[in-house]
Amino acid sequence: MLLFLRKLSRHKFAPTVSGLIIFLILLLKGVGFIFALCIGVALPISHFVLGKYLAMKRYDRLTQQIPETIRAIANAMKAGYSFEQAFIFVASESVDPIGTYLRNAVKEIEYNFSTDAVLTRLRNNANHRDIDLVVDGILMQHKIGGNLVEMLENIAYITSERMKLENELKVLTAQGRVSGVIVAMLFPISLFMFTMISREYVDVLYNTTIGQFFLVLAIELEIIGFKMIWNITHVKL
Repeated sequence: MLLFLRKLSRHKFAPTVSGLIIFLILLLKGVGFIFALCIGVALPISHFVLGKYLAMKRYDRLTQQIPETIRAIANAMKAGYSFEQAFIFVASESVDPIGTYLRNAVKEIEYNFSTDAVLTRLRNNANHRDIDLVVDGILMQHKIGGNLVEMLENIAYITSERMKLENELKVLTAQGRVSGVIVAMLFPISLFMFTMISREYVDVLYNTTIGQFFLVLAIELEIIGFKMIWNITHVKL
């Protein structure tokens, strides 16, 4: 069973399948339907939430690194480096996550791939709007000419100013985010407290069909409401 679950973990649908397997195992063990359902649903949801959280943290870290990386390339070009030389130098000094993308691009440059092809693959791999802007600007400069250093400095200024504005928005919407979390936690905390203290008040939710239906409906509405509050309080520029 463990080997089977380990193979499933390589695929995107693995958490859902694993949750279904755990749900069935708990039912066969004689565990209550609602408890087994909650455990089976919690696994894919927690996997999805954790994955989104880690991806968001990596994206935010990458956003913070991009302006300084662009300025470093522009400064190296001012010192007399070509774009390729400046790119390689900055890549050797950069830290993750942007350092990984830059060093992979440097390896492709060393294998004599064209700069335009390398930058295009870098944009596709990073999947970041600021990197898209930088790569599009460099590719356009290669085609029509212009002052590349000035263009990079302008892009660095724009991205840094947008980052400052996003930080201000996070401060202004912090109260809404906290309120959303508090409201979202009221239902599970209240249900847990009533279950522990006065079980007779909530037995109807666990032991009757109509109660189980409304319990599942309440959980779904809770998730939808939290998602709506999250979208409202997390503004993307």
